[in-house]
Amino acid sequence: MQRIKKYGFLSALWMVSLFLFIPKVYGAPSLIDPAKKEDIYRLIKISGMTAQVNMLSQYTLSQYLSLTREKYPGLPPDLVSIIKEKCMEEIRLNLWAPGGFFDRFVPLYDKYFTHPEILALIEFHESPVGKKILSLQPVLVQEGMAIGEQWSKDILMDIIKNVERQLVEEEYMDEKGNFIEPSD
Repeated sequence: MQRIKKYGFLSALWMVSLFLFIPKVYGAPSLIDPAKKEDIYRLIKISGMTAQVNMLSQYTLSQYLSLTREKYPGLPPDLVSIIKEKCMEEIRLNLWAPGGFFDRFVPLYDKYFTHPEILALIEFHESPVGKKILSLQPVLVQEGMAIGEQWSKDILMDIIKNVERQLVEEEYMDEKGNFIEPSD
């Protein structure tokens, strides 16, 4: 009985999660040229977007599982593994499902790119330079984040000093760093 109560909330949470991942088909049928739509799918597949979404899904799922473990510290590891497996299975199924994640990107690409531009992007991604940038993308992102982090650390104190100086000059703050109440 206690096991049922313990896992009852998880079952309810699981059911809610399933509904969140069920694809929705919105409004009227798409007016996008079928050939362009297929090329947009092709571009999505070769552009590395699926790998990025898989990484995001893994990260999101790990955050969800961490919160679940925190809330239910006695959760058996085998149940956590089952939850993780089932969630990833649902995510994978719904990424390409009608109305799913990638299906929702088709109108976006259709809106901003002509069919010839989509074909040019496909050609680029299939070229040696396109393949190289795709293979280096994770490294560029990781190293770029490190550069951005260091840059923000380098300038943060100067930004704070300059903003505080301006706030003092404009009498929003006193010399001690206390905000001044506006007088009417």
